[in-house]
Amino acid sequence: KADLIRSLIAELDGPPDEPRHVLDFAWPGARIAVEYTPEQDRRAELRRRGWRVIHAGPDDLRDPTGLFIRLRAAFTAIREPEWAW
Repeated sequence: KADLIRSLIAELDGPPDEPRHVLDFAWPGARIAVEYTPEQDRRAELRRRGWRVIHAGPDDLRDPTGLFIRLRAAFTAIREPEWAW
């Protein structure tokens, strides 16, 4: 378990001169993260690294249906091409 955690941290850290990120929820293999009230700069940095960042807010805690829909869309998008002819 500790080796898995270290490998996930290494994946998120990137090169030593780049900032570290601790994500609220993440699926590293799919590069999908759920962040509760993410900062705009942090969201942009994660997207630059190839992550899909889904925002979760207070409404999602009361009724997570919308969050689950956004998560399903994110996982579906990684299995389908971004565009088709």
